Amino acid sequence: MSKALPIIITLLAGFMGGFIFTLISAPLPWILGSIFGVIVLSQTPARVHKVPRPYVNVARIIIGIAIGGQFSPAILDDITSYATSLAFLPFYILLVTSCGWFYFHVLMKLDRRTAFLCSTPGGIAELVIVGEDIKANVPQLALIQGVRILVVVYTLPFLAGSLKDMNVGSVKQFMPPLSASQPTALLLLVLIGISGWLIARSLKISGAPIIGPMIFSALLSINNLLPQEPPDEVFKFAQFLLGTSIGSVFFGYSIKDMALTVLKSVGFLFVLAAITGLMAYLITQITDFSFLSALLAYAPGGQAETSIVALVLGENTGYVALHHLARLFVIVSIIPPVARRFYRDRPI
Repeated sequence: MSKALPIIITLLAGFMGGFIFTLISAPLPWILGSIFGVIVLSQTPARVHKVPRPYVNVARIIIGIAIGGQFSPAILDDITSYATSLAFLPFYILLVTSCGWFYFHVLMKLDRRTAFLCSTPGGIAELVIVGEDIKANVPQLALIQGVRILVVVYTLPFLAGSLKDMNVGSVKQFMPPLSASQPTALLLLVLIGISGWLIARSLKISGAPIIGPMIFSALLSINNLLPQEPPDEVFKFAQFLLGTSIGSVFFGYSIKDMALTVLKSVGFLFVLAAITGLMAYLITQITDFSFLSALLAYAPGGQAETSIVALVLGENTGYVALHHLARLFVIVSIIPPVARRFYRDRPI
């Protein structure tokens, strides 16, 4: 019990943070709140412990299934009309990452590997794991990426609402409730998640716990064969595990150091906003998609929130969701192997 106690304390801190963020109707409460709760715990004398990797893999499998479930036959039918906009995603990721690397490494003096991972517009969970593998400054990485997510999910709903003169408020995620789920459907989801993970791992695909289930569930969803989406309670549980895991990397990191790291990321947020806005404007000039749809599609984070905002405001929800799925797939599939290839065995 003595060995398990620090893990239990850490999980309780994450749960309390998520619960408090839920009470104040914060976006992504079970990720951002759990991170906050564990950061607070890290500043106390309590015995704490990082969340074990198997727990994190469970969370990533669940999230992978949830993302894949956003695909539908309608999205597949419209894929050709989205091709032009989707073609700009790799260029967007490359531009953001290049500008971010220059900002963080040259201007802010972060080491090369940390600067590279901090510059990537998405995939925080996978990037933290890669950061540990290549000996990057993981607390800096997690905090800078966390600030990016926090700013996006807090500001974008209100910005989008103001552009259409609608009050979106605090956007929340939703999934089917556990009470409405059939045991057989839940068992099939477990099999889909484990099978997707094992297949991706056998193929040596980077980010197998999330990419494998995502691809498998997307293929099933496109063909109307996915039994259901993960229940709301299970999806929140996955976010709680993920947020607690991310928060645990701050153990031993002082409030002063965290504040300095946040200040270092502020300039990049303006660069990120400018690039995203310009990209959205460019898309509207060469396609028929509205500026708001393109802005939501290219927003660097908050896939669930941006999709729900698009739905509430009457924008093209399928277009927005597909772009976020494609961005996550590109980042998780390409960035980790590139980072490991160029930075694992090189001097910091």
